[in-house]
Amino acid sequence: MRSDDDPRQVWAAYIRGLMRASGLRGPALAQRLGVDPSTVWRWETGKQKPESPVMPEAIAKLFQLDVDEVLMAAGLVPVAPTPAVEERREPDEERELIMASRASPRMKAIMLHRLEELRRQDEARIEQQRRLDKERRMETLRFMLERAG
Repeated sequence: MRSDDDPRQVWAAYIRGLMRASGLRGPALAQRLGVDPSTVWRWETGKQKPESPVMPEAIAKLFQLDVDEVLMAAGLVPVAPTPAVEERREPDEERELIMASRASPRMKAIMLHRLEELRRQDEARIEQQRRLDKERRMETLRFMLERAG
């Protein structure tokens, strides 16, 4: 198993990156989270990772991060939700591109999660455009009815 596939090593790299970016050292992070410094040391060295969502959620709050991202780094979120079975599905080229890449399973999970976020944003924009189009049609119809009446 490659080290970047080991959930403990993924978590270790994630925690080290957060600490480096924030300038916090292990004891200071431990104090802010209310855990023993040896716990943070075990995370940093890849000896252990959280087994419940409590610490990742506290870390997300402390660093103002997306909870799902931190849970994913801790290996506590599945790689991707299983899609509902549909009778005839179009090939999902975006998903296939990600899955066929040489990226680690961890990176694929992150990319799939981001793809779903982008798709939700697209759907929201499409829905907003539909509402605007309907409002314009209603204005046109009202205008036409006023002139006809």
